[in-house]
Amino acid sequence: MRRAILFLFVPVLLFAQYWGERVTEKSFEHSTLYFNSFYLNPYGIHPFQKVALGLMPDPFLALHLNPAALPTDTTLLYIDFRGDRHEPAVVGYRPMNPYVDYAAYYRPSYDPRWYTVTRGEPEPVVSVGLLNRISDRFAVNFGYQFLFKEEPFYRMTFPIYYSSYGMNYRGEAIADQTSVPVIDRSAGEDNMLTRAHLWMINAGFKLNPRLAFGATLSGVIHNRSGEYARLNRSQYNTQDNDEWRNFYDKTRENDYSHLDFAAGFQYRFNQKLDFGVKIGYLRGTATQDYSVQDTSTYYWQEQNGNSTHSSYRNNRTNQHWRHKGHDTYGRISLNYQWTPKRQIAFYLRYSTKTIDLSSNSTIIDTSYYSGFRDDTYYYSEYLSHTRLEDVRHSDGQTDVNTWQTMFTFRTRQTKRSRVRFGVYFASRDYRTTVREPAKVFSHSYYHSVYQDKPSPVKEYTDRSKLIEDKTLVWKTATRHQTLQIPVMLSYDINSSWTILTLVNRMWDYWKVEDETTAYFKRRVQQNNDEYKEEENFGERYREPTRSITEENTDVLFGAKLKISDQFDINLLVNPDLGSEGLISQWWLNFRAKL
Repeated sequence: MRRAILFLFVPVLLFAQYWGERVTEKSFEHSTLYFNSFYLNPYGIHPFQKVALGLMPDPFLALHLNPAALPTDTTLLYIDFRGDRHEPAVVGYRPMNPYVDYAAYYRPSYDPRWYTVTRGEPEPVVSVGLLNRISDRFAVNFGYQFLFKEEPFYRMTFPIYYSSYGMNYRGEAIADQTSVPVIDRSAGEDNMLTRAHLWMINAGFKLNPRLAFGATLSGVIHNRSGEYARLNRSQYNTQDNDEWRNFYDKTRENDYSHLDFAAGFQYRFNQKLDFGVKIGYLRGTATQDYSVQDTSTYYWQEQNGNSTHSSYRNNRTNQHWRHKGHDTYGRISLNYQWTPKRQIAFYLRYSTKTIDLSSNSTIIDTSYYSGFRDDTYYYSEYLSHTRLEDVRHSDGQTDVNTWQTMFTFRTRQTKRSRVRFGVYFASRDYRTTVREPAKVFSHSYYHSVYQDKPSPVKEYTDRSKLIEDKTLVWKTATRHQTLQIPVMLSYDINSSWTILTLVNRMWDYWKVEDETTAYFKRRVQQNNDEYKEEENFGERYREPTRSITEENTDVLFGAKLKISDQFDINLLVNPDLGSEGLISQWWLNFRAKL
């Protein structure tokens, strides 16, 4: 007895989809590491990483605020281990799933913030820091993080074209969805590997008791590469002649690196007031490559030869992106010791980024299928072929202007308890303009002859053609504002144990505008006997302006065990306050004074 399955090697039905008015740049995958300064943040668990800078008393954070902030310890060694977060990064209305070759009509709900809210990176395997005050006036400091993680391959966001076995570029079936027995022989790959090295070197010099200078050189080397490959070949049964072969391979290669130099000075006016200035310049380059090879063949023939079907489809996609840019930034900071038990701190940072964008893309998809059937009651034969060619290249620019400010109030309530609270506000404006010339050619042809015996023979023919010579101009603007209010309480249980609680109230607002204009030099459209040719005109595709707000409150618990005056252990836990009661993330760090 024959076991029936749907003749597709995937579980549900996917239609090939083509978005001809979507620019290649929309598919670029951003990262939190791209064109952002690296610094060692011992309190950088995701909901608190912005407010930790300026709120928490830590020498590594002080170095990032101002390279001239010399450490007080002679030598301090820091090591931490971090668990990954148990929640997805914000990339869409649905989380970005690991890549599955879905066979259902793929209609994703893309988040319009994709161009600014990026894919989060995995936590470092290890973080190491060393503060070394060589003399009363001079210090040299180091920081390093290593990232390494393998995960399943995941789907590209905002593609121009998705291919699917059994469908041509128009979403028409070319493989017979019939019930057949199957014995699969397959092999494949499904992985995405992230590797990164993040480092920092700092040197500071104290000119006199009031004035200190410092400089920091840091860098990032980041790579993410992966492959989703599937090879299937089957010989279904011995009664009929059935053969099916499908080779599907997707690869991605992302590379990024930057160098970042910052310098600053810190001036102490008196025992109560000090003032600092920091300026910096970052320059980096990101390249990404994406390729698809999708080839499938199918042949089926009844044993008596009365019915056959054959199909062939091939899709090749090759895309490349290059982002090269710089970030110029500056910060002023102020600390005022109001009373012996009360202190206020303030900083203001401004950053301006300019990133040059370029990309190129080639998509070629070809399909062919034919067959016939002849029995006592029915006769039919059919033939179809389609082709899509899409070749384009682009250039453009992204500008990002950012203001960040934070006010912090610190007080010591008793000998054992301390309270800190602050207000953090940031406003970022992103503007991107891309110009992408594209040449598109597509055609399809279908012809069939059929007869319900003994009725007359009927014929049907359908043909279409599209030729486009156009330039796409994509403009998007996003404003992102965030307000965060952290409150921290720490309490010394005894001389060995200290506990802390940090609560952070967060509010975020996004406003996203997205518009694409297609300037056609020439467009030819043919549908059977209808022919239309146009020259020198434009079409605009404008998305509705989206405003999105998010509100959230998160909590962090910590415990510090002081083994001796030279060594302590710190544990940070960010719980999930939902119904599952999980731990979203934990950090464990060790500090040793040498």
